[in-house]
Amino acid sequence: RGARRFLAASRLFMGTSATVMVDQCTQTRARVRRTREAGRIIRVKRRREFWYGTARSVLRPLLRLAFRWRMEGLDNIPPSGGVIVACNHISVLDPFAHALFVDSAGRKVRMLGKAEVFRVFGVGRILRGARQIPVQRGSADASRALEPAVDALRFGEAVAIYPEGTVTHNEDLTLMAGRTGVARLALATGAPVICCAVWGTHACLPRRRKARWRPGLVIAVRAGTPVDLSQFAGKPMDAQTLQGATTAVMEDLSALVADVRLSWKPPRWARLWPEVENWRPSGSEPGGDGGRKPRS
Repeated sequence: RGARRFLAASRLFMGTSATVMVDQCTQTRARVRRTREAGRIIRVKRRREFWYGTARSVLRPLLRLAFRWRMEGLDNIPPSGGVIVACNHISVLDPFAHALFVDSAGRKVRMLGKAEVFRVFGVGRILRGARQIPVQRGSADASRALEPAVDALRFGEAVAIYPEGTVTHNEDLTLMAGRTGVARLALATGAPVICCAVWGTHACLPRRRKARWRPGLVIAVRAGTPVDLSQFAGKPMDAQTLQGATTAVMEDLSALVADVRLSWKPPRWARLWPEVENWRPSGSEPGGDGGRKPRS
């Protein structure tokens, strides 16, 4: 009786039986292993995704109602094929903002997240059901830690990654040094890297500061053009190549974030700390075109 109930539940939520589902997973993994070295993109028939669809149905209208969204560069997200979306990280709200942006571009997003989050009761089940990707940080073998993301890209998925690895610790919310994970994914799969900058989430849920929210808060998200990594193609994946590719991605992402934050006007009720309020791009004078004078 228990086995029959399990099979019935699997048909309801996954659209297939548990036996067939396990069989498909086994065949797919074997196919991934056979084609990983060849670097070919694998396309398989999609199953219905109960948890992804449920989360999308609940979160999308809530986010649309809670904030005013200014999205730019949606056309820069390829409509199909594997793509890496490299994002800045200034708030715990960022994954929702970036996921909504990629979803608005017509793609299902697979986000790389800390493995610790997947261990939270209930949350881990939803994230795994929505095919999000856990990453074991501090792993001795960095390449094996990113294998699920490599497989997703070869399946033709859109994979979002935070090159900094966590919310920025810089008080002015500038980017920290990037880790080489984004470079490993790009060079291993040949997938294009699209930088995606978000600004405004820090006014609602800042790191280690009091949360504040009022209706009408504008959150700006912008995607840039693909990062040029052609000079690293075909080179051995050594430390120098990985660092060079990472630097190229971080430079493009940093410039994109600077443009977005200059065009964003903080609401009157948002009490931003001095490092953010008085920030200006390097090379500009205080109070000049690139700076923002502190409010009195």
